[in-house]
Amino acid sequence: MAAEQGDVKAQYRGAVCYDKGIGVKQSLSDAASWYRVAAEQRDVKAQYPVAVCYDKGIGVKSLLDAAGWYREAAEQRDAKAQYSFAVCREKCYGVTRSRVAAVSWYKKAKANGNEDAKTALSRLGEL
Repeated sequence: MAAEQGDVKAQYRGAVCYDKGIGVKQSLSDAASWYRVAAEQRDVKAQYPVAVCYDKGIGVKSLLDAAGWYREAAEQRDAKAQYSFAVCREKCYGVTRSRVAAVSWYKKAKANGNEDAKTALSRLGEL
């Protein structure tokens, strides 16, 4: 009820419940929907999962939307999102390819503790 009344924390928690099947029948499409609702209210914890939903085709497949949500969370210093957005920039997934931007986002992710970013920077000769 709280989620339906606009409580962003309840929306995120409801998404997690649907995602994991906690107290309700697991429904990835319902999870994606609630993650999106919470993410639209700038809940950083919901922004990365909703991006993954778009990226992996859970609920709807859209690399453009995935990249947008990765960026939204990345700008709020979510290390997983920074890494994922860097991948989008490097591989041209939903955004224009830019090695410079990819390296920049990989560096931010690495600074925030993402080990995959360190590997990517090494692969690109940027370490």
